Amino acid sequence: MTTLVALDRDAFVNHVEDVVAIWRAAFGEAAYAELDSETERRAAAMIGHAQQEGFRAWCAVDDRTAIVGFAYGCTGRAGTYWHDTVSALLPPELAQRWLRGAFEVCELHVIPARQGEGIGRRLLRALVDAAPGPTAVLSTWQGDTRARRLYDSFGFDVIVDDITFIPRGHPYIVLGVDLPLP
Repeated sequence: MTTLVALDRDAFVNHVEDVVAIWRAAFGEAAYAELDSETERRAAAMIGHAQQEGFRAWCAVDDRTAIVGFAYGCTGRAGTYWHDTVSALLPPELAQRWLRGAFEVCELHVIPARQGEGIGRRLLRALVDAAPGPTAVLSTWQGDTRARRLYDSFGFDVIVDDITFIPRGHPYIVLGVDLPLP
């Protein structure tokens, strides 16, 4: 049995090593040529996200109380890397519609051995139910992935496609959905 547990800022920061390990496992060793340095950068980014307005986090724990998945996000705002990068690619009216006051789903990952069990679906629903903002936005790898199929099933629309966030990085798409989720 997998249980979802809400994490406040302090609990999330205290478990950042656990969630980074899940992030790393979900992307796989081949995702980043220099995964160790990316892991350190990701941990710092996660701790920074935990300090932002509207921060919410959930984790999925198994019967042994091991974390098998997590999701977190916060209210987006101008002046942050992701928000400004996406905003620059959109016409002003679309940036306003999708990004103003949006809840940004920063990360949602489940360990590979537990993917396909509905854990990601439960985490996404818990994360964005009662989230602040008129919309939820996120980025995910471009292509036919489990993550993309999950977001499609909730009615997320493509806002931007074929975007890279790091040089020579994997292409991403940006998705958005009106809140509350259907």
